[in-house]
Amino acid sequence: MVKAYSQSKLANVLFTRELASRIADKGITVNCCHPGAVATNIGIDRDTGFGKTITGMLKPFFLTPAEGARTAIFLATDESVKDVTGEYFYKCKIAKSSRKSKNRALAKRLYELSEELVKKNLGLI
Repeated sequence: MVKAYSQSKLANVLFTRELASRIADKGITVNCCHPGAVATNIGIDRDTGFGKTITGMLKPFFLTPAEGARTAIFLATDESVKDVTGEYFYKCKIAKSSRKSKNRALAKRLYELSEELVKKNLGLI
């Protein structure tokens, strides 16, 4: 599960960076953010297992949904980031991301694969 989560987070950052570069001349900004560990109902239906145990132990330390939304709201409303694009944010600041997340060729490949899959699923190809 951790590997899948990490891969999805990487894909989110790669896609954001590629989209930002593709629409740079349109006056539109695109950023992504990590909300932090938010107390949600994900995994609540598990009857047993390590995930349920860990979630139960750590949930008191998780952010509330309102706290988790803070960075997304900041990106949508704060004037200080109105011209910032293609970045990854955490706690309302640009955050470091992996070297792989800065791989332009990988970002382009992900974007193009995403386009193909969307077209295929919409019956456009």
